Amino acid sequence: MPNRPELSLLLFDSPTSDTVLEDLTARAQFLRFSTMLHGGFGSCTFSLGIDTGLAWYSWLTDHYYYRLGVYAGAHLVWEGRKEDVTLTERGIELLFNGYWANLGDSPHLDYSGSPPALITYNGTEHADDVLKDVLAKLPSSQISADQSNIDRPDLQVASVSKPLTFRRNQTGQQVAMTAASWSDSGDAPWHVAVWDSRKPYLKQRDLTTVTWHTNLAQLRPGWRFRLGFGDYFSDIYDDYLVGGSSTLTTLASDQASRDLYGRRTKALNIDRELPAAVAEQARDTMLQDTKRPRQFGSFAIQGFVYDTDRAPVPLWRVRAGDVLRIDDLVPASSDLDAVTLDGLRTFFLIETDYIHTTNTLKVRPDLSPRTLPSILQREGITG
Repeated sequence: MPNRPELSLLLFDSPTSDTVLEDLTARAQFLRFSTMLHGGFGSCTFSLGIDTGLAWYSWLTDHYYYRLGVYAGAHLVWEGRKEDVTLTERGIELLFNGYWANLGDSPHLDYSGSPPALITYNGTEHADDVLKDVLAKLPSSQISADQSNIDRPDLQVASVSKPLTFRRNQTGQQVAMTAASWSDSGDAPWHVAVWDSRKPYLKQRDLTTVTWHTNLAQLRPGWRFRLGFGDYFSDIYDDYLVGGSSTLTTLASDQASRDLYGRRTKALNIDRELPAAVAEQARDTMLQDTKRPRQFGSFAIQGFVYDTDRAPVPLWRVRAGDVLRIDDLVPASSDLDAVTLDGLRTFFLIETDYIHTTNTLKVRPDLSPRTLPSILQREGITG
């Protein structure tokens, strides 16, 4: 493989096999792979120089859903299943997708009988119950039976008064993502993913620990970050309905934001009946989301990232769900030493895209939690 010999590509002889069919490392070119949330491993593309006849025999009519593993030594970097093949004058171009794609293969319904018009979860269902039900109803599951990373009985998603209902044509992906957004343990979002060894995960966004560090000198030239004040507010109150009448919460304010950026007030208009506690939670959550200006923009790294001991690590180790800090993006100060989602120098990564031939890592940070929609959805307010 040109330029980056530390990675190897192994093709296995079925979607879930550990038996190597072929080592593709020497012939693979233009390798590129991604990670994402929700999802886990995203897509992987590369090309192979191959005879046209052999391409038809072994790739265009065979090997579908065969497992690909990208490795650094014995360490798994990326894995997925073969889905698309493009025949070119120089060989073939291959597309593999991570096993999250398996949850989108079929609608989420029970094939044992006549499917109902709606699938409803009531009463004591939790997010892990819904995800396990999705996995159980996959007609051709390629996901690991190890469900130890989605065993979270505290994440209730439905009650008798507020059932979680799906139309029968919705895929397992859609059901799993909705269940994660309804999880009621705290306000930080939850993500569903399929990672190493095809194991499913249900994990809450965690910003308590920085995973990787870098600095501005490592970014690809031409980087830009825009600080946007359009969504900044220091003061929030909620206008909601009680018995059909407009009702206002008290004003919630952040004095530190007022001192730094000036006072800016927003009325959160929710034209629905709400319990007072929910209205106040919506107000407080929006203040947390908007009390700092937002940093906009994705960026690419062509230099190094470092672990917490400041040792350099390969760019392909960075995944969606990691927390990356650009140490010198803003001057160091005591109020920025803790991990926060102020969007100024600490980023929760929602997508990564690694380009092997240029050793470039493109990242898309999720710059603000925007947890208010999840709170309202849990109360049945979706429009």
